[in-house]
Amino acid sequence: VAEMFALGWGEGGEAWEWRRQLRAWEEEMLGEI
Repeated sequence: VAEMFALGWGEGGEAWEWRRQLRAWEEEMLGEI
């Protein structure tokens, strides 16, 4: 995971992955409420 994260930084892909993860987490939390 750390390697993929480091590679993502080079192309700005980490922002997209992080946002996708956060989005999924938010939807999951909202869905449980």
